[in-house]
Amino acid sequence: MSQGGSDIVKTLLKHYPTLPDSQFISRLNLSLLLLVASEANSVHTGTAIFKTLASLSFFFGGLSRAFASSEDVNTVWPLLLQLVKGGLQDRFQLFMVLGLGCSVLGDVLLIPSRETYYRHVQPQPQQPQPQPQPKGKKSKLKGPVAVAAPEQKTDGKEVEEGQTLSFKAGTFFFALAHIAYSFAFIYDINRTPINWVWFAGAFSLGTGVSLALGVFSANSRFLNIPPDMAPLVRSYVGIITTMVATASATDKGWQKIVGAWLFMISDMFVAVDVFGKKPAAKASPPGAQIMKYVAKPGWRFRAFGWWAYFWAQMILAGTI
Repeated sequence: MSQGGSDIVKTLLKHYPTLPDSQFISRLNLSLLLLVASEANSVHTGTAIFKTLASLSFFFGGLSRAFASSEDVNTVWPLLLQLVKGGLQDRFQLFMVLGLGCSVLGDVLLIPSRETYYRHVQPQPQQPQPQPQPKGKKSKLKGPVAVAAPEQKTDGKEVEEGQTLSFKAGTFFFALAHIAYSFAFIYDINRTPINWVWFAGAFSLGTGVSLALGVFSANSRFLNIPPDMAPLVRSYVGIITTMVATASATDKGWQKIVGAWLFMISDMFVAVDVFGKKPAAKASPPGAQIMKYVAKPGWRFRAFGWWAYFWAQMILAGTI
C-alpha cells in the first residue's frame, strides 16, 4: 500500500464516528420504517406522525450529546430545560443544535396537506345510497356504502406541493439550518484551518451536480421548477453547497463531510420528487369516493431520500 493510502486508512481509523446513544438511533430507525410503511399505504396521519418522530430522534440525540446525557426518553424535558436555561455555552454546540432545531421545523412544514397528499388517488364512482326500508324488510344493497369526498373549494387552479406557503417556509428553515451548520463548522475548536482548495473543489462539485440536474436552467430535462419558486430554490442550493464545502474544508476527520454530503444527496431526491417532470396527477372531483390505502406513487424513491436525510442528520448530531 502506498504512503498516501496508508495515511488515509490511519485517518479513518483514528477519527471513528461518534453517534448519539443507541436508543435515539433505534427510535429513528423504527420511525423511518413506520414512515415508509405509511407512505406505501397512503396513510397521511402515519406519514405526518412518524416523520415528526424521526426528526425529534436526531434532535434529542444531538441534545443528549451536547449535555452529555444518555438517559431514556424521560430526559426529554430535562434536556429542553437545560436548553432553555442556556446550557449551551460552546458556540459549535449552539449552532449545531440550532441547525437541528431548524431542520425539525422544516420537516414539519414540508409535510403535505391531506388534499395534496391524496391528490394521486383515483376517484371511484359512487355506489347508490341505501333507501329507508320498512320495518321487517332488509335492504337489497350489499357491501360497504361509498362515502363521498368533501367538495374542495378552489379558484380553478391547483396549487402544487412545491408552491405552497408551507413548502416555502420549510425550505426557508432548512436554509437557516445550513447556515447554522456552516457557522458551527467554523467555530469548532477541533477543526483544521480552512483548506480553500478543498472548499473550492467541494463547492464546484456540488454546483456541477446541481447544474447537471437542471436547478439553474429554465428548460431542464429533469426538473420543472415554477418561475416564482426558482429564486428560492437556487438560493437554497447555493446555501447548502456552501455548507457542504465548509464541512469538506474544515473537518479534521470525515464524519461532518459524510453527513453534509448525505444531506445534499437527500435534497436531490426531494428536488426530483417535488419538481421532477412527471404526468399530471388527476384530482378527485367533488362527490367522488376517495379510496385510501393505495401505494403513493414514488414512495420507494422517497424512502431512499429519507434514509439518506435522516441518517445525515444523525451523523451530524453525533459530531456534537
